Amino acid sequence: MGFLFGEPKLDRGEFNQCLKYLEEHYKLTTFQEKEADIYNESLTQYMPSLTTDSRSAEEMLKVAERFKKAAHLLLARSKQLVSVPEPAGALHFAWQIVFSDYTAWVDAQYAVYAAIAQGNPPFAEHVQTLFRQQEKSHQKALQEEKKLLKLLRANGLTPSDIQRLTDKAFAAIEAENWQPEETKEA
Repeated sequence: MGFLFGEPKLDRGEFNQCLKYLEEHYKLTTFQEKEADIYNESLTQYMPSLTTDSRSAEEMLKVAERFKKAAHLLLARSKQLVSVPEPAGALHFAWQIVFSDYTAWVDAQYAVYAAIAQGNPPFAEHVQTLFRQQEKSHQKALQEEKKLLKLLRANGLTPSDIQRLTDKAFAAIEAENWQPEETKEA
């Protein structure tokens, strides 16, 4: 990586490696958003009657289990990204922390819904602490993403390139059928 008048300059190979990394990164974040949307829709549906209706509690537990499996799948897939170009290293490390914190938070949520489904009092304070932690790490990761995108824009990345990468990520998730394994009922 060279510098021209103080501006970072990537050679074509580094630039293309960063684009390839971003494509893989966007698969992860797109999957995370998709699963979070499913979870949030269910939360809206079942939350009003969660503590008063055992069926709502059971359904929310199923949703929370799916969310938990999705978080673990996300974390596992993020660890499989081994070809990280040097300019994307800080971004990759920051998102590893996010996905780890996110998984801990989702696991804690699952424990809350399991307690509610069993008629036990949930320990929700821990969930709030973990939520704040994953939000904090998420904000740091977004800052790293801004830095990488700024570098790539300085080297020719366009908004249409970013849109193409996110579209490809969404299509890949759908084509590869990224989803947690469904629980099989006896």
